[in-house]
Amino acid sequence: MSALRWILVPVAAIASVFAAIFSASVVEKIYWSIADPCPREEHFLNNGACILPDGYESIMTSIGAGVAAIYIVVICTLIAPSHKVKVAIAISVIGIAPAMFLGFLLNDNAPAVSAILSGAIAALVMAKVYGSNRAAA
Repeated sequence: MSALRWILVPVAAIASVFAAIFSASVVEKIYWSIADPCPREEHFLNNGACILPDGYESIMTSIGAGVAAIYIVVICTLIAPSHKVKVAIAISVIGIAPAMFLGFLLNDNAPAVSAILSGAIAALVMAKVYGSNRAAA
């Protein structure tokens, strides 16, 4: 059973990314339904085009990247059968490369910084929860 759980750790990381994408799309849908940044009157003023507020895409991408990092670190740590602190730290460190690639790809460092900081904070929380004073659950 332990070997199966170790095999499921990378699978959980991939599933966590999709869960984060789904969560970010739900948050964005809620945002658009509550605080519509493009009222109907403005649609007609801009020939039907919606002009988004400055920084909207960067903020939403940063939130999505941060949530993805938290999901990945927490879920992989919970699924790992032992060495949970090491897993949390390793996943957080490994996640720096895709986060930096995301920042390079988007020409925006905010999502990369958000993902790196969120992953590090999640790893610290997991290290605090599953620290050396507790037996591996």
